[in-house]
Formats: sequence, structure tokens, C-alpha cells
Amino acid sequence: MSLAIIAMSGGVDSSVSAFLTKQEGYDIIGATMILCSDKDVIYAKNVCDNMGVEHFVLNYRNEFQAKVIDKFVNTYKQGETPSPCIDCNKHMKFEKMIEFAKKKNAEKVVTGHYAIVEKQGNKYYLKKAKDKTKDQTYFLYFLNQNTLPYVSFPLGGLDKSETRKIAEEQGFANHKKPDSQDICFISDGKLREFLERKIRLTSGNFINEDNSIIAPHSGTEIYTIGQRKGLGVSNSTPLYVKEKRDNDIVLCDNDSLYSKRLEACDFSLVCDEILDGAMVMAKIRSTGAVQKARFNLIDDSRFMLEFEEPQRAVAKGQAVVLYDGDYCIGGGAIC
Repeated sequence: MSLAIIAMSGGVDSSVSAFLTKQEGYDIIGATMILCSDKDVIYAKNVCDNMGVEHFVLNYRNEFQAKVIDKFVNTYKQGETPSPCIDCNKHMKFEKMIEFAKKKNAEKVVTGHYAIVEKQGNKYYLKKAKDKTKDQTYFLYFLNQNTLPYVSFPLGGLDKSETRKIAEEQGFANHKKPDSQDICFISDGKLREFLERKIRLTSGNFINEDNSIIAPHSGTEIYTIGQRKGLGVSNSTPLYVKEKRDNDIVLCDNDSLYSKRLEACDFSLVCDEILDGAMVMAKIRSTGAVQKARFNLIDDSRFMLEFEEPQRAVAKGQAVVLYDGDYCIGGGAIC
């Protein structure tokens, strides 16, 4: 019988993924990574005990600090907007879990992500989940032919309500546990206070697009492109963060936030090559809609997109993810 490693976060999604994988006939082992807190270990262990399977606790705090938290802080320090969930998925939930699975001679790493791995011939594709409101392919665009053969997403064909129903039927204590909404290492949501503990914030001025000064600010690093709330600036019409010029922050009206082009680096392909000049669908934020754009390859690691319609608040550091219908075909970091 084949062995599967279940990445057990303590939440309902990974718990049901474990149950469904066992139902499929796999021998399973639960593995919980300690990244910044061990508060959810007990939930994961309870589920494993409920199913009578072995449970491992893996301490990856140092790796998480280096690959996720430090990068998060440095990205803000560089005036950009980080994507910590993508970095965590890439370097921790998949890289480290696949590494652990190979040590255990396991065939699969199973997670509670809402996505679908589809095999066609000898190729593996990444497809949107059935429940489009929960689809997480945006956060998984870095998966490729080296990693997808090891990955399984049992929840890809379920609605979230079905997942919770299965958990309740199995008597899992976490069946009503709410989904995590915050960045796990800033659980109180206070970004400014978190950054102040890590770096010295850089003061400067809020300025208009013509460089005229509006008011001083006390921390270039804490503001993100498109931000309106929390600026502390009075104006007859709403003002938004458009860009950063050294230590100054350019404010503008809503119409000036739109642009038709972006450049991305750290290009990653899921499977097939994208032809230079091809039309693709692209998403510049996880909660946004896909938009039609022309793809132009700059070099092996960079590409440019030209959108048919201008896009609002394109933020450096965030991911832009490419689609062909329901298939995620790759992406990169906006730069």
C-alpha cells in the first residue's frame, strides 16, 4: 500500500484531506510544521488520534524566519508589497514537506488547498478548484513538473460546506474552527508595530504627482500601492498611494492608479511553454478577477504583460498569475 504524508495545519481542510486520503486506500502519516507558533498542534494530533495514524511535529521555525519573515520585512524595506503566503507555500509547505516525504519513502504530499492536480499523458497540470470562491491556485503558481507529481489536493472537487460536513460527520473537534484570515506571524494585524520592531521606519513626505508636498509621513515602508485608509491626510477628494519616490510617497486620485503594463520577474511555468505574444488571462491579486493580457517574454526569468484594460493599483512585490481557462499556467513577482 502507498504511503502519503498529510500536511496537518490543525484546520478543518487538512483534517478532511487526511480522512479522504485514507479512504482512498493510502497509508497516511500526519505531519505538522511548527513555523511561528505551536498552538494548532493539538488539533492536528487529535485528528490523527481519531483516525489512528502516526503524527509527527516538524520544527521549521528557523527556516520560516529566513525564507518567509525576513523576506517579508526586506520586501517592505525595499518599498514593495510582499506575498508571504506564496513564500510559505513554496518554501515550507511544499519544499520542506516533499523533502520529508522522500525521507519517509512516501509517494504523495497531501495538503488542504483548494486546487486540482490533473495528469494528462506524462504531464501534470494545475487546475482551479470546483469551489471558485475558495480556489487557491493563485498561491500555487510556482508548482511545476518537478513538484506536481508528489502533490495531491483532495478538496479540489469539494465546496467548503461539504468539507465542514465531512469533518462534523467524522467527529473532528475542529469542524467549526474558522479559517485563518491574518498573516500568522502578525496575528494581531498590527503591521506598523511589527515592522517597527524589525526595522527603523523611514520618514518623508506625502507629495502630489508634481512633487509638491502635501504633508509629512513617518514611515515609507508601511504604505502599499492603492492604500487609502490610514494616510492621515485631509483632502476634498479621496487620495491613494500611487508610488514611492525614494522616501516620499506619491498620492493621487483613483483614476491615476490605473496602468496597462507590468513587468514580472522570477518567472515560473507550471507545464507548457507560453508563446511570445500570446494572449493570456492574468490575475494581479488573489481576490481580483482574471484580465486579458498579451504575454511577452523578456528573458528566461522575466516577462511583460500588456492588458487590454488598465489595471488598478499594480503593486511591486505581489504575484501576477497566468491562466488559460481553468488552468493555472505560471506566474511571477511584479517588479
